[in-house]
Amino acid sequence: IFLSFTDIAGTRYVDNQDVFKKLEKNDPLLLEREADNKYDSNAIKVLTIDGEKLGYIPKRDNSIFTRLMDSGKILHARVYSCYKENYDPWYVSIKICMMDF
Repeated sequence: IFLSFTDIAGTRYVDNQDVFKKLEKNDPLLLEREADNKYDSNAIKVLTIDGEKLGYIPKRDNSIFTRLMDSGKILHARVYSCYKENYDPWYVSIKICMMDF
């Protein structure tokens, strides 16, 4: 079930910037709760299928997704677009969906 589009926050802080060069539209992504995050207790980490960290769901968008995940719902994402301009950080837009059984 499609829930929302959003962008990935914190791409500039990812150690392996080459990971973004490999991303293509519709690549599946993993979403992982990070309740012990010292900056945001609602943090949701975005990872590649291989487990490489890409960043986080933005704080402005994560409260509903956090409640769904904490209640046992399975959320996942797919790359919608990925690009970089000059010296700006990578911009990765994703679509978030919920599994329905």
